[in-house]
Amino acid sequence: MLRSDAEEKRVADKTGVTIDGSVYKIVVKTLGLSVVLAVGSIAAIALYTIHQHKDLADLRVVIPDGLVGLASTAIGALAGLLTPVSRS
Repeated sequence: MLRSDAEEKRVADKTGVTIDGSVYKIVVKTLGLSVVLAVGSIAAIALYTIHQHKDLADLRVVIPDGLVGLASTAIGALAGLLTPVSRS
């Protein structure tokens, strides 16, 4: 169901929800920070494991699945938010 901009504004005014650019910026910054922290954590775990291991021939770095899932979800959400929307 497609609505015009004026109709969407009326619905938002009725429900008390205001469309504000600052909320969008906060969400993008938070997702960006979570991506940086998750990728940094993965790198730190890998570097720590490499540093602790003496024999690099049988080195095996184990990254928690939850951390990989968090990073990939945040990257996907960030890509979805930053993709331009075409209204046709």
